[in-house]
Parts: sequence; C-alpha cells; structure tokens
Amino acid sequence: MALSANEGTRSIDSLSSPRWTRQEGGTVSDSYGRQEPTRDRTRRYMTKRQAAYYNAPNAADMADSMQEIWDEVIASMEFHRSKEDTPKHEYKEGDKVWLVGQNITTRRPSKKLDNKKLGPFIISEKISSHVYRLELPKTMRTHNVFHINLLTPFTEDKDFHRRQARPPPIVTEEGEEEYEVNHVVAWEQRKNGLYYQIRWKGYDPIEDTMERAEKIAELPQIMEDLLKRHPKAPLPKNYKPN
Repeated sequence: MALSANEGTRSIDSLSSPRWTRQEGGTVSDSYGRQEPTRDRTRRYMTKRQAAYYNAPNAADMADSMQEIWDEVIASMEFHRSKEDTPKHEYKEGDKVWLVGQNITTRRPSKKLDNKKLGPFIISEKISSHVYRLELPKTMRTHNVFHINLLTPFTEDKDFHRRQARPPPIVTEEGEEEYEVNHVVAWEQRKNGLYYQIRWKGYDPIEDTMERAEKIAELPQIMEDLLKRHPKAPLPKNYKPN
C-alpha cells in the first residue's frame, strides 16, 4: 500500500547574544567590553530588517545566509569537540559513508534497539576537513551536517546485505511522491487526534514518520496487520473493518 510521506523539518536552536548596556558618551557596551555607537548600529539594523520584510528576494538571501552561518557554527562546535587534530580519513563529494547512530535521536524505545550504523549516505558537500554535508532522505528529521568522527567509509558488510535496497517512490499523475507503508510501529494520542508511527518499506527505523491515523485507516491491509499484532491498538473514527 502506498501513502505520501511528510517531508522532514529542521529546527535551529536560537543562539544567545551578549548583553548590551548603555554607557556615557552615547555608546553601547556588551558583556565582553566591546563598544559600538548606538545610533549607527540601530540604523543599519532597521534598514536590513525592513528590506528583508518587504522584499521577498532579500528574504530568501537572508535565509541562505543564516543557513551558512548555522553550518559554520556547527562545524566550529564539532571541531573543538574533536580529540584529534588530524582526521583519520578524508572524503570527497560523491563518496558513500556510514553515519554512526550514537548521536542521532530516533523514536526507538531503547538505544540498544537502534542501528549502530545508518545509511549508506552520499556526501553532497565537503564544508571543511572535519565537517561534511550528507544527502539524507526527506523523511529524516535531522540536520544534514556532520563531523567526520560520526562518519565511516562505506563497505558492503553484513549489516548492508541484511537491508533491502531502498525502493524509489511512486510518482502519481499529480506529481506527488508516494512510498509503501510496511507496518504501524506505535501510536500516540495528540491534542489534534490519533497518530501512528509508520515504518516505510525498505527504509531504516530512523526514517519512521508520524502520520494521522485517519490516513492509515484507508489502507485495509495495514490496519488488519496492526490489529493482528496489537488487538487493543486505538483506532481512528473513520476506520471501517471489512
């Protein structure tokens, strides 16, 4: 059975800024002792803000700039966490790598059940000698920039051969991508209704997504399988057993 998958979203934690205090002489001083004229700083800030608000192309440029800044922040943080000055292995764009799953948050109930290696994924960009950007599926809700310590060279080991090849999505006449549902893993009651955690056929557990139960109720084989494995599973109101 096929169902459209929701695209993953990415969130960026807000970064705290230094505290600014007014000093004599019309200047502003931050917590690091740096000073800057208040009037000029405010005028520049307001001009950029107004341009971004009223001009759509500038807004897009600003979003790209913020993404670049965020990638640099991640790269810097991960670099200083590294215990080694020289990476053991360098990669280039197009290389396949395994992603170590120890620092990746998943929906599995226990870390012991998680896959130790995820992927393989293709390197889409080398940001620095220690930081790389990966091509991740849309269903993965995680940032796509990783430190080299979380990457290992791709080899066709036993873990790889145990996994099925990822099937390509089905493209409908409307141009939407559809993926095949494997089974319902779990469920969650939210304020706006019942949600099922969906395992997609041929995809890793980290790529599970939460879908409205009403959508899954339209797939009779999936619902029958759910009730066989979990007879007391909650059901959406629109589900009509055969």
